[in-house]
Amino acid sequence: MKLNEKVQALVDSGVAPIYFHLDTVHFFAGGPSIYRSLLVINSLELGTLTYGQYRFVARRTKQGDHLVARHLTKLARAMPQLLADHPDALCFTVPVYARLLRDGALAKLLVETFTLFPNASPDKLCIELSADILYEDMADAKERIRELRELGVKVAICEVGDEFCPVFRLAEIAFDYAFLDSFSTASLVREDAERVAGSMVHFLHYLNVKVIAPELSTEDQIAGAKAVECDGYSSEVIGREEVTLP
Repeated sequence: MKLNEKVQALVDSGVAPIYFHLDTVHFFAGGPSIYRSLLVINSLELGTLTYGQYRFVARRTKQGDHLVARHLTKLARAMPQLLADHPDALCFTVPVYARLLRDGALAKLLVETFTLFPNASPDKLCIELSADILYEDMADAKERIRELRELGVKVAICEVGDEFCPVFRLAEIAFDYAFLDSFSTASLVREDAERVAGSMVHFLHYLNVKVIAPELSTEDQIAGAKAVECDGYSSEVIGREEVTLP
């Protein structure tokens, strides 16, 4: 079956080819929430593919760049409705692969997106970069992130704090939020929580960054995140909202 026939079959099946989940980030101090948008792909051949399942492959291929572009387009188009449905939204995040920073490709993509969708507010968008960026040329990464911030978008670094993460390189770039890695969040219910996650949180606060413990699965983990002074968390206990976008 040719590619266009597969797409048509997918549409005819009544299953949305692409939608995304919204994970709500709650802040312990209250106030507006952050919504992490995670693209989900439905395929008649492969079933449902979540971001966690396809991201490691996508970040190494050009197809991953196309998925990011499509994600940004869909989110920008839907942003007025999303803000109406979530008036408490501080911003909506979009995960982006570090490779898109090179040569200013991401900044150009954002300019094109905001030109096409002028009702999409840059300050309501947060670009979520993997900590893989810390292994890139930091001088170039610093400049590329500066370009993003000049466009008015927020910047987050995710997967921060695994056991091999060169965390001190974070001091070389300016960003707004840090999402802890699972290595750090797993420590939240251990006796060494303060030494592992707590030390990471204190360092990030020194950089004037808000720290979020994502995808917590128990109330004990949430309590642990608060105890080590994380600013916020998202939780599997609360669940995800499924949003179908045009």
